[in-house]
Amino acid sequence: NLQKGYTNSDALLAQAKLADLYYNERDDANMKEVLQSIKAELDTMPNKQVELSWNRLMWRLYDRTNDPVNAYKYLRAYEQLNDSLSQINKLLLASDAESQMKTLERQYQINLRIKKSEYDKVYTIVATIIAAMAMIIVLLVLRNGRRTRTNLKTLTRLNDQVNEQKEKLELAL
Repeated sequence: NLQKGYTNSDALLAQAKLADLYYNERDDANMKEVLQSIKAELDTMPNKQVELSWNRLMWRLYDRTNDPVNAYKYLRAYEQLNDSLSQINKLLLASDAESQMKTLERQYQINLRIKKSEYDKVYTIVATIIAAMAMIIVLLVLRNGRRTRTNLKTLTRLNDQVNEQKEKLELAL
């Protein structure tokens, strides 16, 4: 992938691993060549992770070649970059945890509203049933009241007839 116009980030990572292998094999000449190639690519396309590896490898190279001034310079650059990347990762994790908490809180609120909605449905159904039963009871009471009045009128009329017949019988007697 180390061609113009292509994404070179994975090629840079592979080159950093190659330089690390050269370091382990004590092949300092090839290691310097690969590190110079990485630096040239980093100038055109910055990559913090590759830059971190590059500083670490440069520090180790100069440390092995007994050049403490340059070794210290690259060690310091490595530590600063490592600290800044760690800080960025901490911030990302903190913001990620914060967004997760907000998401969980929203989900909790949604669940509460869903439960409240379900309870409202149940209460509405129960209230409707109670209202229907109350209407039926009122209708039955009114119907029985009409029957009672009708029966009372009929009984009053029959009682009047009986009393009239009784008076006629008494008169006849």
